[in-house]
Amino acid sequence: MKKISNYSEDAITPLHILQLILDEWIGPKAPWSTLKGKKVLELASGTETSGYPPWFSRLYTVFDAEVIAIDVMHLGEEDRKMFTCVQADLIEIVMGDGLGSIPELKNKKFDLIHSSRFIGFNPPLEVVKELNRRGVTLDEFEMKLTDQAEKLLAPKGYIDVTDVWAES
Repeated sequence: MKKISNYSEDAITPLHILQLILDEWIGPKAPWSTLKGKKVLELASGTETSGYPPWFSRLYTVFDAEVIAIDVMHLGEEDRKMFTCVQADLIEIVMGDGLGSIPELKNKKFDLIHSSRFIGFNPPLEVVKELNRRGVTLDEFEMKLTDQAEKLLAPKGYIDVTDVWAES
């Protein structure tokens, strides 16, 4: 079994991944309190109805980050009380006018841009099917998404839209 830090592969949780992101971004053993006041963009955040709740968006909010969460499905009432929720088809937007065209993202820069379970080493089958339908490879889409996300990244910001820590 592959080890990530002190955790076995099957024990990786959003909390563990958050710590790995902070360690890489801020420095080893960075406290979660460093998220206070940071602007976070969570792409394909997940929803209760999709079976993948927006755990990362919730975690960032608990540590006083300002979060904008985007998902193709409508986020629930409780989540809308905690952070800004945007319902949008990211594939359509990335392949069309780009992330910068989303009104809630215009003229904004983010300290952290994150996505989990959207692209990367194990994307959902529906994402792969939709990209195939459009004649776009996962690599092409990943490059386009990353390029667009980097334009929204603040200086000294951190980006992980490919689930890099989930596959470590």
